[in-house]
Amino acid sequence: DEGTVEPKPQNAGRKSAFSAHALRRLEADVERHPDATLAELRERSRVKVSLVAFHRTLKKLGFTRKKNLYVRMSNGDPM
Repeated sequence: DEGTVEPKPQNAGRKSAFSAHALRRLEADVERHPDATLAELRERSRVKVSLVAFHRTLKKLGFTRKKNLYVRMSNGDPM
């Protein structure tokens, strides 16, 4: 430790419950079933997370709820 000026490694935080493969499957499922509820999508995904965590994952993938459908956000939509 003595004599170095390099920063100490930072904690990268919690690992995602969704693997890359699970995210691709989720994306395809939402495209096939845009009118599905969060609970239905979560059940089909078989990923053990809360509905809030599931919603945040969909948002990170670019999906938003419009009336009763999940759709991709366009670049012009304000956040």
